[in-house]
Amino acid sequence: ALLVAVIALLQRVGSDFLNYWDVSAFLGRVFGTMGHPDYLAGFLIMVIPLAVARLLAGKNQLLCSAMLVASLAALYFSLSRGAFLGLFVAMLVLQLVYFKKRRHWKLFGCTLMLPLVALAGFVMIQVYQQDPLIQNNVLLQRMVWHGENVRSVETRFALWPATLKLMMASPWIGYGLDSFVLVFPKYSPPELNVL
Repeated sequence: ALLVAVIALLQRVGSDFLNYWDVSAFLGRVFGTMGHPDYLAGFLIMVIPLAVARLLAGKNQLLCSAMLVASLAALYFSLSRGAFLGLFVAMLVLQLVYFKKRRHWKLFGCTLMLPLVALAGFVMIQVYQQDPLIQNNVLLQRMVWHGENVRSVETRFALWPATLKLMMASPWIGYGLDSFVLVFPKYSPPELNVL
């Protein structure tokens, strides 16, 4: 994870020996060794809670700290909205388990309030979307409900039900590795082509 995150950060600063990994195809979003920013972010949100858990356990603190800092920075530069939501949920579960195990009931209760805080933050981004703080932060700009961001969400609302139908048509044996692109057109809704 540390190596993947460091490569992503080198992509961000434009290191000469990584020129063959051009991030301009993804509008400046880094992808590390994963091939796509969302794949990088998905990988990082799986290892970040593990690093936090090892830090809390007092194991390999220097290595875990370096990996955690590099991974969080790489996650930020991946600009993956879904990954931040996934990380939020993963850290919420980790906190609930940790505080319950340690019997910190007040902190456990406070953790239950975090989804409301996150929702309030999302609403504030929408209300103050013209504020320079939001305008100058690429990650916060991706959270604004406007333009391409709306189309991106609408695309997912068209994709997911069709994908669920595809899965339900063959729930036990599936369709084989890397066959989604071959099978999905049969289930693709017309509005997806418009979006």
